[in-house]
Amino acid sequence: MKRESDDDALLKDVFGEAAPASLRETMLGESLRMVRRRYRSRRLGRAAALLVVLGLAVVLIRPSTPRRPDVLSQATPAKAKKSYTLVRSRPLLAAAMVVRTICRGDDGGSNRANETR
Repeated sequence: MKRESDDDALLKDVFGEAAPASLRETMLGESLRMVRRRYRSRRLGRAAALLVVLGLAVVLIRPSTPRRPDVLSQATPAKAKKSYTLVRSRPLLAAAMVVRTICRGDDGGSNRANETR
């Protein structure tokens, strides 16, 4: 029988042909875990970069928006016609009031109304 050379034994070790099945499964599981971890870290990195870009966009765009209300009122269209009429009233002046008093006196019991003012 032919003896294996050192090179052949090294190749078998590297490719895992001579290793038992449980060792291969363990190595495959570790490799898959590492791949998943890298995938997650790349996804998190992309998400963080996207958040940074959105944050910068908000910061750069926000100062250019007008902050004064008079600028906003000039940009709004004319108001629509109201469907009602607002009535404003004030109390009547005291000089315009009519006061009615009833006088009962010695004039024979007749009730006569006197208007004053």
